[in-house]
Formats: sequence, structure tokens, C-alpha cells
Amino acid sequence: MKTLFFGLFFAFSIYHAKAENLDSMTIKVKGISYVIRIGDTMQLGYGANPDGSFMYLYFGGEKTPVDKGSAGKRAIITKIKYFKNFDQYQLHIKGKTVLCVVDMPQAIDKAEITGFNGILF
Repeated sequence: MKTLFFGLFFAFSIYHAKAENLDSMTIKVKGISYVIRIGDTMQLGYGANPDGSFMYLYFGGEKTPVDKGSAGKRAIITKIKYFKNFDQYQLHIKGKTVLCVVDMPQAIDKAEITGFNGILF
């Protein structure tokens, strides 16, 4: 049991140690490049899970999906992280009452994110 706990802790530490905080990122949607910065507004689409919850928007480390009540809302980007090991971006966003994490570009591919700064994809 101790070995399993230590192994999970070690793997978790490595995963998060490789994260790089960024001020901006560039994504390509339908052949058009967009630069996203901290402070930009993000437009949420609809959740891709069968129950309407979000597949790539979640709360914290437990990855609890954001429920369908957040569909169509806007949120502000508060942090941009890049995980080189996985070639994965994460956006930390804040809505009126929620703080959550977004996996990019998967959230755009599933239409859970539909635009930035009033520009819809």
C-alpha cells in the first residue's frame, strides 16, 4: 500500500513539475490562428457528455465535470499552462461563481468552447 501511494505521488509530482506557465497561446481552428491571452473572455458551448456535462471542462485535480448549467456562459482566462510531456494546454478559467480547468484543444474539438473575445468559431 505504501509503495502504491508513493508511486502515485511521484507520478503526480512529475506530471505537475513539467507544467510551464504562459502569458498567451496560439490555437488553430478551422484553418484560422487565434492568440489567446490571460484576461481574455471565453465562450462556453455545450457539454459533450451524454448527460450534457462537459468532457474537457472540470473542477480541480479530481476532474469533476462542469455540469450542463454552465452551457452558453462566458468565463475569463486566469492562467495558461503547457505540459510539454503531453503537448497539452490547460486554461484555468473563472466564471461568476466557478473556477475550473479546460483541456485544450480537445474542448474546442468537441465544441465545448465556441469562441474567444466575442469571436465565435
